[in-house]
Amino acid sequence: MYPTALDCGIMPQQFWNMSVTEIVDCVDSFRRRQRQQQKQDLSIVHELVAMLSMSFNGGLKPLTELYPELFAEEIQAEQTADVAESRHRWAAAMQQRYKG
Repeated sequence: MYPTALDCGIMPQQFWNMSVTEIVDCVDSFRRRQRQQQKQDLSIVHELVAMLSMSFNGGLKPLTELYPELFAEEIQAEQTADVAESRHRWAAAMQQRYKG
């Protein structure tokens, strides 16, 4: 655990004065920040590549398709929203069907 804590920026003095729970929380926080930074970096690169590809009249897949493991939460939220919208449209169609 000590090497991981050091890799996450926890100073040795801090490490030895922290509880295991505090260390785990700091490591988890570091990983979340790192993941968010990775998403930001990829978004910037993706935007640049999209601009370049548009100049060649080609297309570019969305980041969620290129890096599904990194954007799993966003993909799940989008799928949930799509299902909800689909159900709403179906319910509206059924109401129209039985009204008219």
